[in-house]
Amino acid sequence: MEILKILKKIIIPRSRKVSLPDNECDVPAEYSQVLAFNTSFKGLLSEDKFIARSDYKHLIEKYKRLFDFFKVLESSNLLNDYIKKHKLDEAQIIYFSNAYNDIKELQKESSIIKTHNDKYISQHLVSEKDYLDRILRECDSAILLDNEQREVVLSDEDHTLVIAGAGAGKTTTIAAKVRYLVEKQGIDPKKILIISFTNKAVGELRERINDNLHIDCPITTFHSTGYTILKKSDTQNQRIVDSGYMYNVINRYLKSKVLSNSQLVDKLILFFGSY
Repeated sequence: MEILKILKKIIIPRSRKVSLPDNECDVPAEYSQVLAFNTSFKGLLSEDKFIARSDYKHLIEKYKRLFDFFKVLESSNLLNDYIKKHKLDEAQIIYFSNAYNDIKELQKESSIIKTHNDKYISQHLVSEKDYLDRILRECDSAILLDNEQREVVLSDEDHTLVIAGAGAGKTTTIAAKVRYLVEKQGIDPKKILIISFTNKAVGELRERINDNLHIDCPITTFHSTGYTILKKSDTQNQRIVDSGYMYNVINRYLKSKVLSNSQLVDKLILFFGSY
C-alpha cells in the first residue's frame, strides 16, 4: 500500500478525497476524475452529430496523467488492490482506460468515434435524403448527388481530403457542402472561404454558390488570397512579382554565383542528369 501512496504523490499531486452520497467510503479523486471523463465521453457519443477530432482533443490533454496513473497501477499488479481497498466500480475504470486508449492518438482513427460517425452518416443519409436530393436544384434540376458525395457533405471532420478525377463532381460537392454548412449547421457564409487554383474554377463556383444558391461567401484563387493577406499585413516595401521578374533573378544568380564556379556547374549537371 505504500507504493500506492507514492504513486499518488508523484503522478497526481494534491489528490483529495471526495464523498459520494451512494457510497459510505471515501472515493479517491482519481476515481472522481474517471467518472467525470466517462460522463463527458458518453455525453459526446450520445449527441446527434458527426464527432471531429477537435471535439475530444481536450479530453486527451486533460486526462493524460490520470490514464498514466492507472497504467502504472495495472503494470505493477496493484490495480485490483486499489479497487478493492476503495470499493470502486471496476467497470468504470475499464471503460475509462479503453476509451482513453482508443482516442489518445489523434493521428489515428478512433474505432469508437468511427463507429459513432459511421452510424451518424448512415442514419442521416436516410433522414436527409429529400434535402440532399434537391440541395442543388437551383443550380441544375438534373443534378443528383451520389452516395459518396452525400457522405462528404454530411461528414464534419476538422480536415477532409477528397480525391477524384476531372469531371467526377468535386465542384458540385463543394457547392452542396457549402449550402449544407449554412442551412443545416448554421455557419455564417462570411466565415467560409473557398479557394481554387484557376480563375475558371473560381468562376464556376461563384456561379453556383454566389449566384444560383445566393450564398455570399468569398470565393477566390490562391494568388488572390495571398495578395489580400499581404495587403493587410504591416510589412513594408512589399512587392508582388511575376514570372518575368523571377526569371531575371534566377538568371542573374546563375551567371554571377554558379556558372563562374566549375564545381557548382558540375554538381548542377549531375543534379539535372539524375533528375
